[in-house]
Amino acid sequence: MRFCRRNGRVDELVAMIQTESEREKRKALCSEVQKIVTEELPYVPLWYVDVVSAHRRGMQVELTPTGDYDFLIK
Repeated sequence: MRFCRRNGRVDELVAMIQTESEREKRKALCSEVQKIVTEELPYVPLWYVDVVSAHRRGMQVELTPTGDYDFLIK
């Protein structure tokens, strides 16, 4: 199942980038692609939620605002 939406202009620009031999023109085309993607992409996930379960008697858990698991290595 695909969740991405195609953008004809981006496809066109990428094709032009692949054939353009002048560096400055390629840079300008790449900048245009980056601008379009930045404006249209709703978000880019940098991490995902991982479910961790641990149990031990006497284990003390210190929850932090960052949600790290540093308490597991003490």
